[in-house]
Amino acid sequence: MSGRYPIRYQNIINQGTVVQGGLTSVVAQFPLGEPWFMMILTLTCVLTVGTGTTPVLDGQYGAIKNILIKCDKDGIIVNCAGRGLMRLAQMISRTTPYFDNIAASNGTYKANLPIYFSNPMFLRPEDCVFDTGRQNMVEFYLTFGGVADLLGTVGSATIVETFDLAIVKGQVSTAVNKRARPYVKPYIMNYPPQDPSASQYIELEKAKDLAIAHWLAYSANTVVAGVPFSGTASDTTIASWSIHDNIGFPVYTIAHYNMQYLAKIEQQIETWPSGWIWYNFVKDGSIFSCYPTGDKSMFRLEWINGTLSSSAVTPVIFGVRTLAA
Repeated sequence: MSGRYPIRYQNIINQGTVVQGGLTSVVAQFPLGEPWFMMILTLTCVLTVGTGTTPVLDGQYGAIKNILIKCDKDGIIVNCAGRGLMRLAQMISRTTPYFDNIAASNGTYKANLPIYFSNPMFLRPEDCVFDTGRQNMVEFYLTFGGVADLLGTVGSATIVETFDLAIVKGQVSTAVNKRARPYVKPYIMNYPPQDPSASQYIELEKAKDLAIAHWLAYSANTVVAGVPFSGTASDTTIASWSIHDNIGFPVYTIAHYNMQYLAKIEQQIETWPSGWIWYNFVKDGSIFSCYPTGDKSMFRLEWINGTLSSSAVTPVIFGVRTLAA
């Protein structure tokens, strides 16, 4: 992961309080100057179940409504909900982040969420390392739901939620280790969910400074309208997928199950998560193989519908953007 850097792990927050139904922020506590390879968020939920029932699988990730990481010079780095970040971490690391399944019983449940800035799928992982030596301020914002995201029937259940936050960073600045400076910054985001009965495409972001390394998409039924990654994951909602631009089809009509199978082979993940697909533009590990969006008048994720039932599609991208001057 570290490429040309000696690295170290540094705790930033220990047992901070998560604001339920609101925003938790971390701003002034971050040490700046070195490149960051990864951030690790650990949630700890103390559940008093009372009359609550029907625990939600990977519920703590679903309770993370959004994580926003931004800085004063290079702008937004991450703007994505918890389930999207968890699956992106699984694809990049080829292992599922650790989490305790919520149960309908009193207990303490943990969930780890790694957020990758450098990309170990690149031949030069620090191509997109987050260089905090360029910044005067880094801000972290966690939007969290509540007990209703953990239990289908809340009843009298209550939770106390805390978080730990750590970074994996270089031991020296890029000003000192000039041979390992980043070329670009990471850019991770999810798009708003799209009802496939209303439209069979999502118009993706286009910008002169934006190229896409990887993308994921999640399809589900019985969703909560407007909520990313909600509902019951389904492999029958969408029949096939494409990426379509004004030139042609960078990804042309791949059946949903075939796309999952090809991704299983490439990422070496034996048990593939239901409802998810993955596509990697950077198959040779070169950052120059990222898909450029700036010269496109149209850039869409398209699909052919399967069996719909209050369904939605939510995409996630790991992109790279030009460093601000």
